Amino acid sequence: LRGHPERPPALAVIPGGTANIFVRALGMPRDPDAAARLLLSGRRRRIDVGQVNDRYYATIAGVGFDAEVVYRARRWPRWLGGKVRHVGAALGTLAFYRPVTARIRIDEQEQVVPLYFLAAANTNWYGVGINMAPHARVDDGRLAVVYVPDVGRLEAFGVLLQTFSGKHLGHRKVGHAFAREIHVESDVLLPVHADGEPVGRTPATFRCVPGALEVIVPHL
Repeated sequence: LRGHPERPPALAVIPGGTANIFVRALGMPRDPDAAARLLLSGRRRRIDVGQVNDRYYATIAGVGFDAEVVYRARRWPRWLGGKVRHVGAALGTLAFYRPVTARIRIDEQEQVVPLYFLAAANTNWYGVGINMAPHARVDDGRLAVVYVPDVGRLEAFGVLLQTFSGKHLGHRKVGHAFAREIHVESDVLLPVHADGEPVGRTPATFRCVPGALEVIVPHL
């Protein structure tokens, strides 16, 4: 993507991560041998990618609470395993994290809110089985936005529990939308992540890059 070749090669994904959420979003097998056989039997599918500032991402990027969890989890020993580190980091972050006043622009709609977190999703899932954006589609030319303004600690815990089932979108304080571009800035700099990796702090501009990537996926 960065090199802008005239004919970019198709991407073949061999799952080897903790949750393998990218292959899950594409309906690909999680068994590495079965995924490798798709090189012979699969088909090409063109999908969108996300971009936050100058960083491309495949699944979900975000700012606020979930990014703080990513930063904290990276400081835990890797031998604990990805799920233990992220759950532990989430509980630790929940104990002290507070919303920060932020200016959010979702396409042409702008608002100033005490922001707890915002996720800009190209796919539904991330982390340890969190269905953050049930409304996301990987090939519709848009990002699915989920954002939570001012919530207390107990209310935040309830929202986070609901993210595992995707029911959080029905919560009265959870906003969600589709957008081609989202911009977030704040006086207190907030952490930003993309695909579960730290990528700096606000300001952050999230964009959808439609049809930017071809991947090898199973036949329907």
